[in-house]
Amino acid sequence: MDLRPQVISKREGGILKLRLNNPPNNYLSQKVIHQLSNEIEEVRGDENLKCIVFSSAVDKVFSHGFDFKDLTQERVGGIVAAFGHLLSLLNIIEAITIVEVDGVCTGSGLELGAYSDIILASERSTFGHPEVKFGVFPPVAAALYTHLIGRNRAIDLLITGEIMSAEAAYDMHLLTHVWDEEEFKGKVNEYYEALETKNAHSLHMTKRAIEKSLYERVTLAVNITEDIYLNDLLPTPEAMEGINAKLQNRKPNWTKR
Repeated sequence: MDLRPQVISKREGGILKLRLNNPPNNYLSQKVIHQLSNEIEEVRGDENLKCIVFSSAVDKVFSHGFDFKDLTQERVGGIVAAFGHLLSLLNIIEAITIVEVDGVCTGSGLELGAYSDIILASERSTFGHPEVKFGVFPPVAAALYTHLIGRNRAIDLLITGEIMSAEAAYDMHLLTHVWDEEEFKGKVNEYYEALETKNAHSLHMTKRAIEKSLYERVTLAVNITEDIYLNDLLPTPEAMEGINAKLQNRKPNWTKR
């Protein structure tokens, strides 16, 4: 039995650092999601907490998102509910949430990043939503991206399933900062050091103002897209074939084209 913690937690002053540690793909399993949620629950109401940083303990991978094994009819409801709870905590927590990406960031891993306040990325990182290639779509992205990058870009990103460079993701306004991989660690540390000099209450109130004006609408939209995903899409033969093809490492055999 592997007893390694799948989320490594470390508090440094006003910063809580949470490192994903579920190699090789850093899948956001229910266990990982629950551990992240528990860590955030523990610091709710902490007036001295300035930011929460999500990063990776796995080289060249932030997260490939959900494991397709968790998208079967028997398991998908549980993981969607757990992920939804985690995202709701990101809304509630007043500390700034930051995702630090130095590698692959796809699927619900990218949804986690986009739902957070800031994404810091190295130039070698890659981003995207390949779900459509296997007959499904990312429900949180479908609701959120129209607000972040615009309707047409969101549709293009989700229907092509293409993986893009950090530069392309930055140009699309999905990323906050991109730095050369050689200087990445130094730059992110400088960013955190600068945040440490700020007043925690001022940071909290700034985030609260932005959340109130935007994310109440996003939360409603996510409820709608998740309902379509769970009840209109996943029970279909196309979705089941796509998921089975992914699990069996083969191309989908679509009955409808």
